[in-house]
Amino acid sequence: MIPSPALAAADRLVLIVADLHEAASVRAAAAGPLAALLALVASWLDRLFGRFARITARLHAGKIPAPRSRAETVQRTQPARTAETAPLRRADRLPANARWLALLLGPQAAAFQAELCSLLSDRATVASLLEAAPHYARLLRPLCRAFGIPLVPALRRPRPKREPVAPPPEAQLRPPEPQPPPLANPAVPSFTQTVEEPMHARVARYLTRQRSGRPNWGIT
Repeated sequence: MIPSPALAAADRLVLIVADLHEAASVRAAAAGPLAALLALVASWLDRLFGRFARITARLHAGKIPAPRSRAETVQRTQPARTAETAPLRRADRLPANARWLALLLGPQAAAFQAELCSLLSDRATVASLLEAAPHYARLLRPLCRAFGIPLVPALRRPRPKREPVAPPPEAQLRPPEPQPPPLANPAVPSFTQTVEEPMHARVARYLTRQRSGRPNWGIT
C-alpha cells in the first residue's frame, strides 16, 4: 500500500512540471534572442511532463515496473540511428551548468524553485515516494540541477562498490633474483687481512714502498 503523502507528492510534481512547461512555452512564443533556446526547453519539459504523468498514473494504479539496472540498459539492443535518434548537435543541447533554468526564466522561476524545494524538504515523503517508484529519481536529478537545488540524500546516486583486487597466485610470482656478492678491491686490504698479516710481512711491504718512492702511508 502506497502512503497517501507519497501519492500527493507525485501529483504535485506533475503539476509543477506542467506549469513549468506552460511558462517556457509562453516565453518561447515571444520574439527574442532566446526564443530558440526557450523552444528547446519547452520541448524538454513537455517530454519530462509526459514521463512524470505516466509514472504517476501507474503509481496510482499500483503497476510500477521494476527499474532496469545500468547493466541491463547497456545490454539492450540499440536500434539503428536515424535522423530522430541521432545525437543532438551542440546548438540543440540544453545547458549543462547549474541553475541554468532559473537564470533562463528569470524572476518567474522563483515560484517554481520554492515549490520544488518545499516538496523535497519533506525527506520522509520523498523517501517513501522513491521507494514506491524509483523512476522519479532519474527525472528529478536534472530538474534539481536546472534550478540549482542540492540533491537530498534519497536522490543521490549510490557510489559503486569497488571489489578488492585479488593478489596474483603464488605460482605467477617470480622469486627475487639473487644479488651478486660485492666486488672486493684488492688494492684496499680488508680488516681481516690487516689483522691476520704477520709483522715481518708488513715491514717488508713498508720497505718496498720506501725504495720505490711511494708515499709513506704507514705500516698497514
